[in-house]
Amino acid sequence: MQNPNTLPVGYAYIPPQRLTQVYSPEEALCRGTLFPELYLPKGVYDAANCKNEKGGSCR
Repeated sequence: MQNPNTLPVGYAYIPPQRLTQVYSPEEALCRGTLFPELYLPKGVYDAANCKNEKGGSCR
């Protein structure tokens, strides 16, 4: 694996990920992602842009 500080400007560094677990199809639709590692509840990430709420919540 390369040191990210030595990569040329403009190249993205994406670390390898392992598939550990996934949500059920219903839960994935509710949460907007199949992968629990990527789930960020409303208000945790960029809360200022959460303006299109339609009600309801994930379990």
